[in-house]
Amino acid sequence: GSVPGTLDFHIFENNELSSFLELEPCEANPFVHTRLSEQVAVRVVPLDAYVKDKGITRVDLLKIDTQGFDLEVLRGATGMLRRGMVESILVEVNFIEMYRKQCTFGEIERWLAEHGYGLLCFYEVVRRRQACISWATACFRRL
Repeated sequence: GSVPGTLDFHIFENNELSSFLELEPCEANPFVHTRLSEQVAVRVVPLDAYVKDKGITRVDLLKIDTQGFDLEVLRGATGMLRRGMVESILVEVNFIEMYRKQCTFGEIERWLAEHGYGLLCFYEVVRRRQACISWATACFRRL
């Protein structure tokens, strides 16, 4: 996350959907009928604090897949990115509304561009409807 603290983590019956965010209740969400199994309070540590505590000085590849919470994770790594500690970033991006208050691809792309990263390509592209991308893993590289 972007700040240290404790957040409720939503564990859904399909655990691949589990997130700090609730599922978006709209019918366009293919997972709208997925039930919540439980909520667990989870300690959140920003990446900047984590790497400082562990003595990490360089990250070749940062992989983020936090189900719509990805921009908050990136905000918690602002210092790392400003110092050029991270060479490449893989981040899951959603093009459909799956979670309440989820970040958008545009928000992630603009935020990373402001911090010196450009979009390299997409991987693991998922199309729920043949013509449109539903979600994918985006690869960004330090400029």
